[in-house]
Order: sequence, then C-alpha cells, then structure tokens
Amino acid sequence: MVHPTTRKPGRRALASTSLLAALSIFAACTDDCAPAARPDGWLAEQFKSEGVLWIRAERERNHRLAAPLSEQDRRALSRYFPQDVLGRARILVVEGFDNPDFFSIFEESGEPYPVDLRKASAIALLDTILIARTASESSLRDRLLFHELVHMMQYEVLGLEEYMEGYVEGWACNGRRYRGIPHEEQAFELATRFWSGAEPFSVEAEVRSRFAVAARTTQE
Repeated sequence: MVHPTTRKPGRRALASTSLLAALSIFAACTDDCAPAARPDGWLAEQFKSEGVLWIRAERERNHRLAAPLSEQDRRALSRYFPQDVLGRARILVVEGFDNPDFFSIFEESGEPYPVDLRKASAIALLDTILIARTASESSLRDRLLFHELVHMMQYEVLGLEEYMEGYVEGWACNGRRYRGIPHEEQAFELATRFWSGAEPFSVEAEVRSRFAVAARTTQE
C-alpha cells in the first residue's frame, strides 16, 4: 500500500476516491458482466483492500490542510444539501493530480491504466474535496464543486466500502467506461441540473432513490 508524504497546498496531489475507485477495476463483478470483464481474484482483493485504506489515509492527510466551504458556497448550496453535510465538507486547491505509484501493478499485469488521473479537475476524498487550481479559477468551478459534493453525499449514504463495490462493479459491467458508472452518471446529471438553473432539489433524496437506500433518521 502506498503512503504518500504529507504535502502543502500548491503541490501536486495524489488522486483518490471517486476516481481512485477506478483503481479497483478488477474488483468483484456480477454474473451479468461479460467474461472478459471478470476480475483476477488476487488483483480484486489487492485493490479492494489497499484502495479503501489508501483513500482513508489520503483523506486524513488532505483534510488537515483543507478549509471549510465559504459562506457564499454554503448559502448557494443549502437548498440542495443538508446543512450538516455542507458543514463537514472541506476544500483544498492543488496544482494538479498524479497517478498513484501502485498504478505500476497495471503495467506489471499488462493492463492499461483505468483512467489517467493526471487529467482530473477535481476529486472527492470522502468529505474532503481537492480541486485543481486551473479549475478553481475557471467558470466551471461551481459545477465541479457540486459534482464532487454529490459524491460526498453518495459516501454519506452508502459508506466507503459499499460505494467502492458499486463503483467498481459499475465500471466493469459498463464497458469499463468512466461515464457509464452509475455514481458518475448521477453526479454529472445532478450537476447539470444545478448548473441549468432548474428548481432546487434534494441531492440526498436523489441518491437514496437511485441506490434504493432508506432515508436516514436525524436526532433532534
């Protein structure tokens, strides 16, 4: 398992979570998958176990450097996300992303990288969002932030392990296409609705409906 060193804001970040889940492309697949998409058992277990641990470790390292959402962001997003979720969210601007060192396993196995994370604009690390500086300064910044907050809500509802299982299965069973993953489809769809100026909606309700999860109970 890779343990990247702690970095300061402005340095290149190692990518993870929603896109890192693609590292587990060889993880468990349902019987509906084509035979060619079914994983090698050792690789599946290796990526599933190390991927989850690495995501958590990267979240811890980045969370300490990240800042809460601005009041402006929280006001703009309050009609879409629960206040407690927005209150826990953190954001960190970085210069860019690098592929993790353990992508070398793909090379050793004769497999291409599942995705080139160096091209990512933003990544969600559970409750901590990394956004590339060029993206943070672009007109698409708010749309990217919304997209990653949808992933944060998916993590909140599903939990990391279940999120990873579904993300990887969605990749493997949809032609190994990033945009074919249900979690990504939803994030793109909801971010587009937000950006288009449609009526406000509950992202939590959308996630629970899409993934058939009962509504959470809140304590007064």
